[in-house]
Amino acid sequence: MNLSILDAAADAPERLALIADGMQYTFGDLLPLVQAEMQTLQKEGVSPTRPYPVNARREVATLVRLYALFELGVPAALVHHRLTDAERQRLYLDAPAPAEGALVIIFTSGSSSKPKGVMLSREALCSSAQASATNLGWQENDRWLLNLPLGHIGGLSIVTRCLLARQCIVMAAEGRFSPQAVLDQLHRYRITIASLAPTMLAQILELQPPAAVPGDLRTLLLGGASASKALLSRAADLRWPVLTTYGLTEACSQVTTQSYGTVNRGQLGAGAALPGMQVRIVDGMVEIKGESLFSAYYPPQDAPWTADGWFCTGDFGRLSEDGILHLLSRRSDLIVTGGENVYPAEVEEALEAVPGVEAACVVGVPDPVWGQLVAAMVVRQDATTEAQINAHLREHLAPYKRPRVLLNVPALPLTGLGKVDRQEVIARTSAWLASRG
Repeated sequence: MNLSILDAAADAPERLALIADGMQYTFGDLLPLVQAEMQTLQKEGVSPTRPYPVNARREVATLVRLYALFELGVPAALVHHRLTDAERQRLYLDAPAPAEGALVIIFTSGSSSKPKGVMLSREALCSSAQASATNLGWQENDRWLLNLPLGHIGGLSIVTRCLLARQCIVMAAEGRFSPQAVLDQLHRYRITIASLAPTMLAQILELQPPAAVPGDLRTLLLGGASASKALLSRAADLRWPVLTTYGLTEACSQVTTQSYGTVNRGQLGAGAALPGMQVRIVDGMVEIKGESLFSAYYPPQDAPWTADGWFCTGDFGRLSEDGILHLLSRRSDLIVTGGENVYPAEVEEALEAVPGVEAACVVGVPDPVWGQLVAAMVVRQDATTEAQINAHLREHLAPYKRPRVLLNVPALPLTGLGKVDRQEVIARTSAWLASRG
């Protein structure tokens, strides 16, 4: 089997492939839709050497376009549908793609605040899907809920895993996350596998009365941010089949995952490396190597590879004697809020572009619902109002990147080396939040 809807339609034309918008599609039903889209794309003059931008909304049309690009071998550049026009312009989609055989390009921000595309090959995506299947297995009537953004590797990986295995996707409608709606979908569509961020699960488990486990759900992959022991214990008490996982875009999602069927109350870490992947710890930092790693960045830029071929994730963790990864903290400059990744440098750049804002420091502060809140400490002139700052940010940043907390100070705190003291910013911001309850 491979990542081909044409082959899937030949292999299993009557097999259910997609449930979306109240409609059901077999692989045979999807075939003419994809073939028509392929003709449209060919008339546009698409090329395997030039990324094709895809507005990554959770819609049937998006999925059909993605399948068509897979067939044509044209790199699908997934653009988060919530990005502003200014953010889209910074993706440099007019640059030619290196001849690396990329099937998909997913954009993520770097520590320099410049967007970078992660080029993922067909082979890497297939390897990742097969590694996941080795752990979870597939059952005859499996249905995987697609409730994550298609512009993120978490959402895309559900598509590639189900296509490779000829299994069914249940696509949730685009829109704000609703814990009650997701719980209803799990029950109504008899979902067997789901992928959620810890924030999402926490909100579901806060529903009253306590949410009963949907009878068909056999696995709930929990990733995208660290899950607290309290959350994992509560999920275990309520018999939710949670498996913690650690991954990143550069590895096609999962690197390690808790073994299928085990129960995690907060002490089992994020599991061991999946087949085809290796994990080691160097100076406290997680390094990975394996078949699911990305090809290169787009546009071309340096990647943190070691001399012996390992990719340095920038995350901190430890390995237990039995090979289980225990993640201590994500990338030091990364904020994970509600499952969305936010890099401070990008938000700081947008803030400091506001007339009258002289300096800014953006940090993540702990929050029981969102995991972290985006907070900013700014030095600004008296004439510059908070309304002006927010108006500028609405034009240049997606909603999840905008600070929920904005503190005005006469000067940013500095370390002894003259650098901005981010830990002090976090401490002051947390204290201010605490004082306001």
